[in-house]
Amino acid sequence: DAVVCVDDVRQGRPAPYMIHEAMQRCGVLGVDEVVVVGDTPSDMQAGRNAGARAVVGVTSGAHTASTLRRQPSTHVLPSVRELPGMIERLGRLKR
Repeated sequence: DAVVCVDDVRQGRPAPYMIHEAMQRCGVLGVDEVVVVGDTPSDMQAGRNAGARAVVGVTSGAHTASTLRRQPSTHVLPSVRELPGMIERLGRLKR
């Protein structure tokens, strides 16, 4: 429920500041509640740097699965359409 642009923070991806700013704007206190989804290596690196519970690469964007799998991720999906099911399964897991 927040839009954060690189101009809103002191440094963009792969720094974690955009994610932390979104957390602040949404009132999210713990990174264990955050799922970062992106289609670039820098998106995934930012998620890892933020300490997000899940870092998801989607191949329906700019990069291939093999490129995204070389990044720090917990999941690589072919489409954002698979996110609801993945997040539901993640919610059933104890951290």
